[in-house]
Formats: sequence, structure tokens, C-alpha cells
Amino acid sequence: MKKYLLATALLSVAGSAMAACSPDYTGVTLNVSTQNGPFIASALQMGAKVWEEKTCGKVNMVEFPFGDLYPKFLTGMTQQTGDFDVIGFIPAWLPDFAPYLSTMPAAMQTGPAWDDIHPVYRERLMMWGGEIKSATMDGDMHLLNYRADLFEDPANMEAFKAKYGYDLAAPLTWDQYYDIAEFFNQPDKGLNGTAEAYKLGGQQFWYFFSHAASYANNPNNPGSMFFDPETMDAQINNPGWLKALEDYKKGLDFNPPGSLNNGSGDVRPLYAGGKVAMNIDWADSGVLGATEGSIKGNVRTAVLPGSSNSTSRFLRW
Repeated sequence: MKKYLLATALLSVAGSAMAACSPDYTGVTLNVSTQNGPFIASALQMGAKVWEEKTCGKVNMVEFPFGDLYPKFLTGMTQQTGDFDVIGFIPAWLPDFAPYLSTMPAAMQTGPAWDDIHPVYRERLMMWGGEIKSATMDGDMHLLNYRADLFEDPANMEAFKAKYGYDLAAPLTWDQYYDIAEFFNQPDKGLNGTAEAYKLGGQQFWYFFSHAASYANNPNNPGSMFFDPETMDAQINNPGWLKALEDYKKGLDFNPPGSLNNGSGDVRPLYAGGKVAMNIDWADSGVLGATEGSIKGNVRTAVLPGSSNSTSRFLRW
């Protein structure tokens, strides 16, 4: 059975090569596949260039939309088509992919580069069945991005407090988040309150999870967000998850038109281009807004909102 490597495991090998063509892979072509760029794929493209220079081998990058990755990868592995040598995928798929993946060589599981990987990734997300089956290449988390030019404008601050009774600032709760989104939602002026990903087959589930974590991730029962630890009953239909779904759906009222077709790659230019007051995304939105967008100097980030006292009851079963 052909075994696959995760892309970052390959890059670690590439980084250890000390001289041109050492090891010498002249005549070898690796088919590397992941999500289409520029996000994610660009990191592998840079790594591939370094690997080619050091080993004299070749890398053929094959990119697909995010929604196509799981079926293409799983089909390729189970049918042993040989389409891919290296794949970049999300940790949630590791249980399904693990039987077909190579185990990381022991020599790679030591040293400064190994120690630099956060334990959450190194000891949990990269491992299945007691073996290291992948290597993290993109470890980040959802952030709230907002615009200082809007939030710190004296007229906006005065009007917001007059309407909602508290100071305009980065929201601490989801209730505050929707107040702020409502306040800034002015489509007649080319501005919407917020932007999130809703595209089916895109990054939709991560956004939903970010809402649900505030209501359904009971701190007294770590790891029980998705399943009851005693019975393994799915928790998707408990009050916390239902509240999160109501919130997530409510957000559509303050998103730009066509948001049901937006993935994470679509919400980034909306924020960076000044079309929304806030968005939820990984770090990409902030980088884009600070370097290429129309809101340079006004990029601000905060942790995601949480549940308030009025909604914390959902944390208790």
C-alpha cells in the first residue's frame, strides 16, 4: 500500500538538507496537493522551491478548492491511485487518513524545530493511534478583526452609547457583537456590520464551531463539546449548540449580500477593503488589511466574543 506524507513533514526534511543535491533526488517528481492559493498553498510553494534547490528533485503542485480536498484525497488513498505523494489537510480528517499515511521518522521528532511546535498540535492534532502521522504547518485560531477608524470615531462612540447604553469597544459577548454589527450595518453607505464565512463545503463549520464554543464547551468537562464523555451521545442538539446556530444565522442580517457563498478567502478582502466594520477570520485578514487594504493603520484584533451571564446557563447540562 502506498503511504502518503503530510506536506510539512516533507518540508522539514527539505530544511535539513545541507548541500545541493543532498540527498540527491534528481529525476524524482513529487505530486503535492492542498487547498488552492494564495492561502495555505503559498507556504507549500515556497517550501517546494527550497526542496527542489537542495535535492535537485521536482515538485508538481496540485491545488483544489477546499470543498474538494477530502473526497479527492480519500479516494486517492483508498483506491491507491497514486495521484499524490504529499497532502496538506486539516487535523479533523486525520482519523480517516491515518491508515494510509507514513509515520514521521523518529529523527524528525527531536530538536529545536520539533520543540517549537505547540504541545496541542504536537501531542494531539498530529497524532493518531500513538503515532505521529502529520506535521502542523498552519497553527492559528479565529480572531475578531475590527476597524479603529470606526470604533474610535467620537461621533460613532457617542451615538452607540446613546442607543445601546454602553461604550463602543471590541465586543466581549456575542450579544455585544450583534449590537455593534447592527449599529454599523449601513448598506446604503457601502458598509456592512460584519463578515463571516457561510459557504457550504467551505470553512462554514469552523465559523459555526467558534460560535458554539462559547455556549457548549463546558470548562468543567474538557473535551466534551461534541460528545457527552459518559455516554458519547452527540451534543449537537443541546441548547448551547442551538443558541449558537441561532446566532450564526442572525449574523446574515449584517453581512454583505451573497454571504451564503462566501468562504474565508472572501471575508478577508471585505474587511481589508473597508466594506465591513468587523469580520471573523484567522490572522490573514489583519495581515491583508495592514499591508494591502484601504484600512492601513486601522487594523485591530481581539479574542472572539464569549457568552454573557444571561447565556452561560447553556454551559450546564
